[in-house]
Amino acid sequence: MAEGQGNLNEGIRLYRLKRWDLALVELLGVNTESFSPEENIELAYYLGLCYTKLERYDDALLYLEQVVTSGQDLLRIYQCRMTLAYIYVITKRSKMAEFELKRLANNGFESAQLYTTLAYAAWAQKHYKQAVDYYEKALELDDGNTTALNGLGFVLVDTDMDVLRGLRCCKRR
Repeated sequence: MAEGQGNLNEGIRLYRLKRWDLALVELLGVNTESFSPEENIELAYYLGLCYTKLERYDDALLYLEQVVTSGQDLLRIYQCRMTLAYIYVITKRSKMAEFELKRLANNGFESAQLYTTLAYAAWAQKHYKQAVDYYEKALELDDGNTTALNGLGFVLVDTDMDVLRGLRCCKRR
């Protein structure tokens, strides 16, 4: 096994053990001279995830974008776009989050998680009706989704759109 691959495997092992700081050190020490493009994308993926877990979001964006633009693994691209959206929401860049999530939805990657995150991004931009629509779409996909129920309830109560329904949503979760 090449030295770089051994470091990559150790970094992945440490990541899975939730030792993100140690995983990051190991991954940053990987010698990529003999790496294939696929191995470089795998390294970027784990670096992006480690930086996300360590809340070093600007560093994470750099690596996650590499995975997204590689076009190689659709499920990994989905996960990275969701992670990018999460980072954008956390760092108060809701329009960027919305962009990532809409790209996923337009490509057929619908999920309750996607719509609850879109709803939160809409709420953060004070697009309350749109937030309600997204929470309702999430509930169409998963009628017991507690994040969607709580979010919908909050928006309905906080904006006085439908206080009784909002309270029922919160109670139901």
